Amino acid sequence: MEQKHISPEIEDDEIDLIAIAKTIWDGRRIIIKSVIVFTIIGLFVAIFSPKEYVASCIFVPQVSDAKASGGSLSGLAAMAGISLGSGGQSAEISPAIYPQVIAGTSFCKELMATKIKVSDIEQEVSFFEYFKEIKSPSVVSSIKKYTIGLPGVIKNAILPKKESELGGEIEIGVETLTEDEYKIKQLIGDILSLEVDDKVGYVSISAKMPEAYSAAQVAKSAQDLLQKYVTDYKISNAQKDLNFVVERFAEKEKEFYLAQEELAKYTDQNKNITSAYIKAQYERLSSDYQLKFNIYNELAKQLEQAKIKVTEDTPTFNTIQKVTVPNEKAAPKRGLIMVVFVFLGGASGIGIVYGKTLLAEVKTKWIE
Repeated sequence: MEQKHISPEIEDDEIDLIAIAKTIWDGRRIIIKSVIVFTIIGLFVAIFSPKEYVASCIFVPQVSDAKASGGSLSGLAAMAGISLGSGGQSAEISPAIYPQVIAGTSFCKELMATKIKVSDIEQEVSFFEYFKEIKSPSVVSSIKKYTIGLPGVIKNAILPKKESELGGEIEIGVETLTEDEYKIKQLIGDILSLEVDDKVGYVSISAKMPEAYSAAQVAKSAQDLLQKYVTDYKISNAQKDLNFVVERFAEKEKEFYLAQEELAKYTDQNKNITSAYIKAQYERLSSDYQLKFNIYNELAKQLEQAKIKVTEDTPTFNTIQKVTVPNEKAAPKRGLIMVVFVFLGGASGIGIVYGKTLLAEVKTKWIE
């Protein structure tokens, strides 16, 4: 009769599982102590972590089609004697570039000027003033600063601050930030978040603040600023053309009215005179008037065309979800924090037990 033998691998596995259970049981005191320590730390973090409220909005930027939009306006323009032409589509900022827009220095500086309402203060304060003068650091962030960030604190205390060598004259178009503005610009990266869904085509902006109403104010301001930047970029060329035509139209309008007035005066003064010289002067004034009228009339058409172009190029944003003042805080999630720290305590305790066991085995083999 053939005798069955148990595989050595299975026996080894069974022995290993028993050994693991025995090792954990023997080190249960260490594991319990580790769990208690981490639970206390987790409780401290859960209690003293600052409250955070998140407000968000969702909108869909409408990408204009030059051919489609031009078709509806060209008929109206043709009735007024204006040709919109067949120019290509105007340049616009792709939604994929929106994250770079909100991270830009100009955008952040404008956001810093946003007025927000905070508790215990009657008047609204700017975003910059709130983070520079009013908001005090949390206990947890202070501990991080003087533990993990202690080398940086010592470095900043020892080394002198560098003074700007730019003086009072700065090249036009160059953005500059003070030290405080730079620090708050870094905070904006943590406070604002932007998500672009390329498949659906929507854009979501979220703002995280210590108070619910201020979170909604910052989110709304960020939405308005972003849409303003996109609109200004989209209509920049058309707006430049409009400004140029407006200036030229104002000049030629004055010249036209002056020529019209001179011709009218000359006609009134020489009604019954048949002199050839008078006729020649009249023809000269008439020609000058007609020329100025033609230029004035053409510029009037171009002015209307430029206005239509600005309106045509102005992008639209369909708001799917308006900014709403949050009713519940987004952080800290104290229950989740406690679960995570209890798990870390257990894992750390088991690690210590196995570390001691491994160290004892190494010492034994070393002595042998």
